[in-house]
Amino acid sequence: MNTRNRKLTSFGSSLLTSMLAAFVALHSAATQAAPGTISTSPLFLKGAVQPNIALMIDDSGSMDWEQILNKGTTVPGGVAFKGALYHPPGSYTAANGADAAKDREDRRLTCRGFNVMAYDPTVQYTPWIGKDSAGTAYADLTLTTARDNPYNTTTTNISTHIYFVWTDADNDGEYDGPTPAVGDSAGEAAVSATDECGDVSTNANGVAVTTLPLTGSTINPNSQQNYANWYSYYRKREYVAKRALSQIIAESTSRVGMATINSNVSPLEVKDVDDISLPVNPTAATNKSALMTRLFEVTSSGSTPLRDGLHNVGKYYENTYSTWGNSPILSAANGGECQKNFTLLMSDGFWNGSDPSLTVANPDTDNNTVFDGGSFADGAAGVEYTLADVAMHFYERDLDTSLANKVPVTVGVDPSGLTNDLMHQHMKTFAVAFGVEGSLTGNPPDQVTPFAWPTPVEDTLTTVDDMRHAAWNGRGSFLNAGNPQQLINSVNTSIGNINAQVSSGAAVALNTSTLSTNSQVYLARFTSGRWTGNLVSYALDAITGDINNTPTWEAGTLLTARDLSAIPRTILTYNGTDGVPFEWASLTTAQKNDLRTNPSGGTDNDAIALARLAYLRGLRSCENGNPGICNHTDGTNTYTAKGLRARASRLGDIIHSAPVYVGIPEVNWPDSLPGTTVAYSDFRLAQKNRAGVVYL
Repeated sequence: MNTRNRKLTSFGSSLLTSMLAAFVALHSAATQAAPGTISTSPLFLKGAVQPNIALMIDDSGSMDWEQILNKGTTVPGGVAFKGALYHPPGSYTAANGADAAKDREDRRLTCRGFNVMAYDPTVQYTPWIGKDSAGTAYADLTLTTARDNPYNTTTTNISTHIYFVWTDADNDGEYDGPTPAVGDSAGEAAVSATDECGDVSTNANGVAVTTLPLTGSTINPNSQQNYANWYSYYRKREYVAKRALSQIIAESTSRVGMATINSNVSPLEVKDVDDISLPVNPTAATNKSALMTRLFEVTSSGSTPLRDGLHNVGKYYENTYSTWGNSPILSAANGGECQKNFTLLMSDGFWNGSDPSLTVANPDTDNNTVFDGGSFADGAAGVEYTLADVAMHFYERDLDTSLANKVPVTVGVDPSGLTNDLMHQHMKTFAVAFGVEGSLTGNPPDQVTPFAWPTPVEDTLTTVDDMRHAAWNGRGSFLNAGNPQQLINSVNTSIGNINAQVSSGAAVALNTSTLSTNSQVYLARFTSGRWTGNLVSYALDAITGDINNTPTWEAGTLLTARDLSAIPRTILTYNGTDGVPFEWASLTTAQKNDLRTNPSGGTDNDAIALARLAYLRGLRSCENGNPGICNHTDGTNTYTAKGLRARASRLGDIIHSAPVYVGIPEVNWPDSLPGTTVAYSDFRLAQKNRAGVVYL
């Protein structure tokens, strides 16, 4: 429901100040539409200034590895499997330079129970998004057209490959079986016929990929094509990262750039890659293509100087790192005063290398601003030059002193009590760890209570805890991915969390004109980067009128968690005469034709139209990267491609629309109104138990 000039009863300066502070994003929203008019077209016009997102990618040597050992495996220190034998020797002789036990270990690496990077016959592997070095879109491959590196056009024949099937006997998700003995530098292990990966002593016990059907289905993807796609696009850590990041870049409506921690490729400046929103920047498509190409050009070698990598991003934002170019923070005229800056840091290893050249050695513990100390401080005295220190340094530091401090805070994330709840230009840090775990399983419970952060020591698991600490200090999020699909999901979630802090429109409503213990304020948000919205409820303090920093509920979260099979949604549309269910049988021919129309203006079959309808109703199994089963048929055609845009939640965009609360009628209204004989008191009595509803 669109409204204009709606008046809210004043509760005094405290409430008004609190509302303006909490919802400062209102100042950048576009002018509201006419009252009573609900937009009938997608609401994707640009609103607030685009955020800057810098991708700092781990290009260390371990990203070239093809293994992440599953939980339950124990490998002696110093043993590093840098390559798996997908067709091990059939005989074991001194002539082939391999001993029997080591070859058996290599066979076990083709079993996903032992090595989570191995081929999983239950997962559908789709091509990368983008184009190879010849400018050809990545496509499904065969055993004879597979690629060692998908960006290069050289093909390889993998018809001799085998893999071993994992049977998780106790359904614990961990490998149970013989493991190398302590001190066994060769990484050898005994062979057992009852191993969860089977008897790996001979090739004959494995699955020959040539015995698979040529193609599979969404329900049963196991096929030669699926194996070829896995080998070409997913078998290395680096490849999975490229798959995840290419999807993010392809769908981005932000300003994005990238660099790597070892600079194996040159950094690419943060630029507008929004070739989706209107009006389209004519250079955005070129910028996006260049960024995708640079991503695919990354090669992995070297150590893991993660601290220097994050330090370089911060210097780039503050315009003191010429290698990357000029700072991407926009001028005041272009919105730089309120522009948000983010870094997504991704790594698969423990950091090492020299200390970063910070001007302050321990910025998260020196208590010189309202941003540090408490749970942001180190767990012990004298801990300096950590990754967490780097994140804090560029969060509490003003990255551009020439700009006014008008960056809106994020409620519940940034400190409260700042002037007008606006901040200086700063960097927020989001981190994703791939295949490595620290000792911590969660973040501190709050920002104030000191927390026992482990002291980081290079090349140990404590540096993973330091990644978590860095994300906490940088007011971002930390996610740990244990397998390829989790990495893809974690990168998507991180970008979703970033976009959640960048709202281009918002509006508020109250459920009462008198403060009480049940008083709530409702905020409608639109998140530009994902074309999604949210409706959030906050409690109001009955005495001060202040808004609680923690939401009472979020409609997007509730709707996403809802079991639609048990509690179906009520979604209606209009057929020109009356309201009807938003279901295929109730739609007009014109409405069905709209669902059949593809982005190029052509007409698709009804199976695709049905998939689009289900998507709009909230079904997510056909979203890009979703692990669910996508299967829609019109009786002749079947859609299983999972080509629909991935969403952060089921809730659609809410922009140019103010929430209106309707509940129990107010008390203090006149009992008689001109032109009516019905007493207001009678109406209020009849509606005294009316359930509260928020309309948009």
